[in-house]
Amino acid sequence: MPASEFETELKNYYEQKRQSQLTSKIGQAADLMRETLLLCAVYDEVFDETITPDQSIRDDVDTLRSHVQNSEFDMIESKIEAVLDQLEAERDNAREKLQIELHGIEDRISGFRSLNKRISEVEEGRINKLFDAVDSLDDVPINEEQEFERLENGVREDARAFVQELETVESDLFEGFRGSDIEEQVRSLLQGDTLYLTQPQREEITALRESQLGPYLTLSLEGE
Repeated sequence: MPASEFETELKNYYEQKRQSQLTSKIGQAADLMRETLLLCAVYDEVFDETITPDQSIRDDVDTLRSHVQNSEFDMIESKIEAVLDQLEAERDNAREKLQIELHGIEDRISGFRSLNKRISEVEEGRINKLFDAVDSLDDVPINEEQEFERLENGVREDARAFVQELETVESDLFEGFRGSDIEEQVRSLLQGDTLYLTQPQREEITALRESQLGPYLTLSLEGE
């Protein structure tokens, strides 16, 4: 084989290998963007507030997509690593923001469990399922074989179902106290807060003692 022909084949081999590696990295970029958008969708459904990837990152991804469509591998190679770093940071930011807010919901569910231990109003399994669900909300599925729209619809449906059950359990727990003199105090307990009565009224103390919480009520006086 002539040297020139061998060199040509060698160049073609390395070019194919380079393109294969770049194609793999482009797939990583697509997965990161999908994951970020799915995390944003969960946040939107659970907290009724929209978060989105930074516009500059969206622009970089659009530019990268244009290079892919035009098979501009040199341009892809010069930008892909920076885009991957930005996408990873954006994914991590979205997950962190979601996890921080979900931690507050975990405290709320802990309040459900604490109250339910005293009044036995709902099945404990329902509260356990809420804990399991809140732990998995930031673990969004990334399936390259499924259309993104179907994935997004799925995570949104799961998030809405979680919120609905969360509110239903809270309503069931609160039902026996609705309209009572201790309604506000029970609402605090349902939010996972510790109940303190700094200036309790006699009606509040009486209502607490006569309620299902009475056997678990301890009153103490603090000195100045």
